[in-house]
Amino acid sequence: MYGENLVATCAETGTDYCDITGEVQWIKRMIDQYQVVAQSSGARIVNSCGFDSIPSDVGNYFLQAKAQEKFQCYLPYVSMRVAKISGGVSGGTIASFISTIEEIKADPRLSREMANPRYLCPEYSPENNLQTKLKRKRFDNYFASWIAPFIMENINSRIVMRSSCLGGINYGADFTYDEAILTGKGLLGLLKSLGISFTLSALLWCLYFRTTRGILNLFFLPAPGKGPSQDSQKRGSFKIQMLGRNHENQQLHVCIKGDSDPGYGSTAKMLGQCALCLLETPKTKVPGGFLTPSAAMGGMLISRLQRNAGLTFEVEKL
Repeated sequence: MYGENLVATCAETGTDYCDITGEVQWIKRMIDQYQVVAQSSGARIVNSCGFDSIPSDVGNYFLQAKAQEKFQCYLPYVSMRVAKISGGVSGGTIASFISTIEEIKADPRLSREMANPRYLCPEYSPENNLQTKLKRKRFDNYFASWIAPFIMENINSRIVMRSSCLGGINYGADFTYDEAILTGKGLLGLLKSLGISFTLSALLWCLYFRTTRGILNLFFLPAPGKGPSQDSQKRGSFKIQMLGRNHENQQLHVCIKGDSDPGYGSTAKMLGQCALCLLETPKTKVPGGFLTPSAAMGGMLISRLQRNAGLTFEVEKL
């Protein structure tokens, strides 16, 4: 309720706005209700300015910019892989996730709609889905590693796909994007992949039913307002690899790193830099409406994140 009131007020008064939401169904409702208002007032509404979904969205923007320099073209097939992630989770994040589950239970159509990676695209339709989601373990030949599903793919890919339709950037009608976790080679990598896949499925199943959810809340999950300690936040980090390729199999590999807890160290720094960058971006250059981080700020944001937020974006040799 409070989130929508804030978005509505910003859209009506022409006030710029950034958030760290990961609820794609809420973003879709806000776009449907307030896009025209924001465009008229000049308000730039930029969602998902934290770990959801800066590394994915701005990382893809960085990859595509480098591909333009090297190959003079965009790369329509992009895969993001989590190579390393260390951090905690808060009760607020769990509560938001449970809220999404309850919305899906109340409206089964929502689950089918949200499953489409192009859910947030302006030209969205239930039939417009060119890619499949990784639902189980498999071996990724491009990264020479077993992979497992990455839970944040559900939000990140929707933001990346929306970026492909905004800001004058079009990565092509056949652009696809997917995410997963790298678990390594050989038997150990396979076992890790199986373990992550099983744990994720079991967690989702337990959160879906109120009885098992209550047991998790009582004994295992943090309560709203609780999260990782300050020392834990400082010890956290992440490393993300992206591989882009085209029909001629030209390839580009980039790496994005963060120097603190993804959700509770890096996210705060990312959000702060997004707000400052948006403040410095004239409305004559970026008009009002619902935008993504890369569509709104692009290369300016990359520079700020590298200078002030502990993130690095680098091209790697294959």
